[in-house]
Amino acid sequence: MSIANLRRIMDDTDARLHRAKDEDEVRQIGIDHVRALGADLATTAYLKLISEPERTVQQQAEFLQELIAGLFKSIEETFAHHGVQDVALLSDHLEAADVGFVGRLDELFSVVRIGGHA
Repeated sequence: MSIANLRRIMDDTDARLHRAKDEDEVRQIGIDHVRALGADLATTAYLKLISEPERTVQQQAEFLQELIAGLFKSIEETFAHHGVQDVALLSDHLEAADVGFVGRLDELFSVVRIGGHA
């Protein structure tokens, strides 16, 4: 995750929060935020993996699992830190992070398989 990408994600989130009209919109902005973080983390992971071709498939899978687990833990800790106990909302955020992460990895690896560039 680059500082520039994190700033872009945060700036987008902040701008949307300033325009938010109700609680439902704020919830969706949070969900979109973690989806974007998941996608950005996947891009970083992909770049690391392609720069280390000596990794086995098993090592690659373990690396990716550790990354998404770390993101999940960070989201859970943020909820706990702020006293948010809405399990459904936490579940929505975790799912969004997973969708962002896995979806972006699918995009990146499928482009390579068909001969393009990520």
